[in-house]
Amino acid sequence: MVALQRGEAAQAADLIGRSLARRERNAEGHYHLGLALAALGRFAETLAHNERAVALQPGYAEAHMNRGNALKALGRLAEAEAAYARTIALAPAFAEAHFNLGNVLGDLGRLDEALAAYQRALQVRPAYPEALNNSAAALLMRGRTAEALARYRQALGLRPDLTEAMVGQALALLAAEDHFGALALVTRALAIRPSDEARHVFLGLARVLNACPDIPRLREVLATAIAEAWARPRLFARFAGVVLGASGPLADLVNRAQDEILTPAALEALASDPLLRALMDATSVADLRLERMLTAARRRLLVLRDDGDTEQVLDFACALARQCFINEYVFAETDEESAEVAALSEALAAACGADAPVAPLRIALVAAYRPLAGIPDSARLVARAWPDPVDRLLTQQVREPLAEARLRESIPRLTGIADAVSVAVRRQYEENPYPRWLRATQGYRPVPIDLHLRRQ
Repeated sequence: MVALQRGEAAQAADLIGRSLARRERNAEGHYHLGLALAALGRFAETLAHNERAVALQPGYAEAHMNRGNALKALGRLAEAEAAYARTIALAPAFAEAHFNLGNVLGDLGRLDEALAAYQRALQVRPAYPEALNNSAAALLMRGRTAEALARYRQALGLRPDLTEAMVGQALALLAAEDHFGALALVTRALAIRPSDEARHVFLGLARVLNACPDIPRLREVLATAIAEAWARPRLFARFAGVVLGASGPLADLVNRAQDEILTPAALEALASDPLLRALMDATSVADLRLERMLTAARRRLLVLRDDGDTEQVLDFACALARQCFINEYVFAETDEESAEVAALSEALAAACGADAPVAPLRIALVAAYRPLAGIPDSARLVARAWPDPVDRLLTQQVREPLAEARLRESIPRLTGIADAVSVAVRRQYEENPYPRWLRATQGYRPVPIDLHLRRQ
């Protein structure tokens, strides 16, 4: 029991199992072993031990309820409903049993009966935030938005950290067309404890909002969404531009993007912004103001290449080079820039061929204008020790293209590619592989198809 209370389910299951081996006719032992097994996700065994508990002690209400929990986890909803009903018959004041009955009735699509069950749970225990939350969800599904909002607020008044109620209230606010209120709530929920539903709501809002108030922790949550690929990062890109330009330390840089304000200190501010960095690393920047700012920043880095070589500036220059590689070098460049980059590229090629020292910032600057794989002898750079941002840049622009070239030779061909048109098409796609996949999106917890359909 002590191990179970400490959350050590595996140890608890082992100890209780040994005890039952000596004294099998122990209903309470089977019940507690069922609790430990449920914590381990072993629901078939949980069910077996709770069935043994109620066989030994038919009036054991808690075992009947946990039997229902196991049946629900196994998808046997009608049997779970019967188990909860039996629990309530034995213990009418068992609030959790009414609550669990409401949950299974909701999963069965019987919302009015679910609401009645939640109401009975609240009659027994008025300060029951989970029951308030789930009844609010049922009310919202019934289209009773104002009542749902009131219950979500009650639930959060009792448990301010109940993230399910935050997400539910966000959905209710969406139904009431309060998009900013919904965004604030779902952002708060994601900052506390991310969930699949919260991520879906956040993505939906990010795809439609064209303005944004100053919401606590929004930039942090949005940066995490992009970096962890809650969905394809490009789906967050436009909204990231909205947020970066709305407020915060970069707003003036984003909205003005003039060379004279892009001082070394300003470039360091760009380097230290987590949201901008996450966006630049994950997908093509899709905001015109950001594109202009980054184009100006690249030009400014070229001017400052001899006196702006700080750790932060190098970090930003490498991130900018990775972004330019991702977007296929779409940023505009002047004839003067082209001439300077050509000279830098020649100098880098000579240094590579001679294994001569190269300033890390020079590598980043060349890579921000031209792919490093096209520089003669650039493969010799990967054997050297570099600061981490430069090493990551070399992985993207040298190591991975070399690996792709090796893989290309081993990929089976169904037919030969010899005629001029096919060769030209292949060359086009190999030079500009669009879309360029950068990372896999996160998986979401699957839901049984019948349950998904009942929730529609």
